[in-house]
Amino acid sequence: MQSAQGIVNDLDHLVSVARAHLYWLFGKSTPVKRDFMSVAPLPRVNVTLRVRGAVRGSMSGNGETFSAQLFDAVYRASRDNRFSGSLVKADLDHVSVEVWLQTSAELIPAHEREREDVLLLGVDGVEVSQGKSFAYYKPSVALTSHHTTPQSLFSALCKKANLPADAWKDPECSLRKTSWIHLCETPGGTVAQLTALRTKVPFEVTTESMVRWIQNSVSYFNNNQYSDGVFCYHYRPFLDAVRKSEANPVRASGCAYAIAAAASLSQFENDAETIACAERALNAILRRSVRFERGGSYIADGQSEPSSGKLGSTALLLLALLTPHFRATYGSQIADLLAGIRSAQQESGLFDCTFGVRDSSESQINFFPGQALLALVMRTEQGDQSCRSYYQRAFIPYRDYFRAAPSTAFVGWQADVWSRAALLDSNADYAEFVFEQIDWLLQFQIHKDKDNLVSGGFSWNGKPPNYSSIVYTEAIARGADLAYCLGDRRWLRYREAFQDGIQFCSRLRLTREQSAFFPHPNRAVGGMTESISNFDVRSDVVQHTITLALAVLERPILLYHV
Repeated sequence: MQSAQGIVNDLDHLVSVARAHLYWLFGKSTPVKRDFMSVAPLPRVNVTLRVRGAVRGSMSGNGETFSAQLFDAVYRASRDNRFSGSLVKADLDHVSVEVWLQTSAELIPAHEREREDVLLLGVDGVEVSQGKSFAYYKPSVALTSHHTTPQSLFSALCKKANLPADAWKDPECSLRKTSWIHLCETPGGTVAQLTALRTKVPFEVTTESMVRWIQNSVSYFNNNQYSDGVFCYHYRPFLDAVRKSEANPVRASGCAYAIAAAASLSQFENDAETIACAERALNAILRRSVRFERGGSYIADGQSEPSSGKLGSTALLLLALLTPHFRATYGSQIADLLAGIRSAQQESGLFDCTFGVRDSSESQINFFPGQALLALVMRTEQGDQSCRSYYQRAFIPYRDYFRAAPSTAFVGWQADVWSRAALLDSNADYAEFVFEQIDWLLQFQIHKDKDNLVSGGFSWNGKPPNYSSIVYTEAIARGADLAYCLGDRRWLRYREAFQDGIQFCSRLRLTREQSAFFPHPNRAVGGMTESISNFDVRSDVVQHTITLALAVLERPILLYHV
C-alpha cells in the first residue's frame, strides 16, 4: 500500500475523481478504477455537495483504503436527505463538489475550553464524544452557521450529538480540535485549496490587479443598489439575506464618493451602467439637501423637524461631487455644500460635527472633521484658493486632539488630508504629522500567524483584525508615497507595511472561486467581508476597498509582483 503522501501530492485529482464517481452513480460516466489511490485511510474523508450555495449532502466515508473512503463518502453524500432531499439527476448540472480530508485530531483539555482562542473559527474543526454519542463539525460550519465564539460552536455540536448543550464543559466529555485539507471546485473548472473558505494565493499588486479589484467592487455596488439609488448596507451572502438597519446618510454618502471616484477612472469612462449607478446614488442623497437662510446647504438625517444632519454626510457627498466625472455637472451643489462645511468651522479651527444641533461625540470627531478637511483640501487642489485658510486653521487643533487621545479611527481620513496638504503647501509640519500618525499606527500591525490568515492586519484591541485594516492600509499607502516624494527613507518601512496590509485585505474579498458557497453569487462577488471569520458584507467596507485601490493606482511605488 502506498504512502499517504501520495494523497497530498495529487489533491486536484481527488475532486475530479469524486465528481466522476458521482456521475457514475447516476449512470452518466464510466466507473473509476477502485484502486486509483491505494493508500492507508485518513482519520476522516468527507464529501460535501452543494447546489446553488445550499448543502444538499455532506457525509464521511468508510473503507480500508483512502480510495474506498472517498467512494463511500460520495455515495453517502449523494443519498443524504437531511437538507432538502437527496440529490437527483437534474441537480448534476448545478452541483459543486468539495472534498475534505481530516489529517489530525488533538484533545482540548477541559481547563482550556473557555478560552477565546482555544479554536480558530473557520480554520479548525471540532469533534465531540461521550459514551456512545459522537458528532463532528468541519471548519466551515463555524462560518456558514455564523458562530462568533468557539463555545457557541461547542454547544451546537453537543446538541448535534444528542448531548446536553453544555456537555463540552464536562472533563469526562472528549472534545478534540481537528485539522483538515479543503478542496473545492471553482466556476472556472479548476480546484482551489481553501482555508477558512478563502484562497491563500499571494496577491500581486499591479495596475491590472488593482483595476480588477475596483471593477469587482463596482460590480458589487451595481448589483446591490435599490430602486431609490441607495445601496444595501448589510448583506449576508451565505443566506442571500439582508440585515435590516435604518437609513444612514453618512454611509450612503461615503459609498457615493467611492462609486463616483471609480466612475471617474479612464477604465469606466464608457461604462454607462456604472456612471448611472453613481448618478442615482448622488441624487438619492441630494434629495436630503436642506438650505440655510444665510446661504449654503447640508444633508439632513431625515424628515423630522427641526432638521438636523451630520457633517460627515455633507462632506462625503461633496467629495463625491468633486470627482472628475461629476464636477462640472454639479457646480451649484458643490458651492452650496462647500458653504455649509465652511459654516461649521469654529473660530478655534475645530468643526461642529452636526448641523441644526450641537452634538460632537468622540466617534464623530474622529471621522467627520477629517472628511470635511479632505473636501477642502481637494477643492484647493482643484484651484479654489478660498478653501486653503480653512484647513490651515484646523491643523494645530486636530494635531493637538490626536496627541491627547490618539485613535486608529482618526488616522484614516486625517492621513489623507495632511499628506495632500503637505505636498500642496510644501509644509514640513503637515508631513511630520502624517508620519507621526503612521508610526503610531504601525504598532498594531500583526506580522506573523500560524495559518497566514491574519498577518498584515491590524489589531488595536487584542481581537482578530477586521475590515478596519483596509482603512489603515490606505493611510499607510499615502504615508509611504509622501515619504518617497520628500526623500524620507521611512517610505521603505511604510511600503513594507503596506505590502503586508494589502495581502490581508485581499483575503477579505469575495471572489468567483468562492461562488459555490453562495445562493446568489452575482450579488456576493466583489463584496468585502467584515473579517476572516465573518462573511457579512457592509457597503461602507466596499467603499473603503475602492478608495484603497484608487490610492494604490495613483502611487506606482506601491506596485509589486509577489
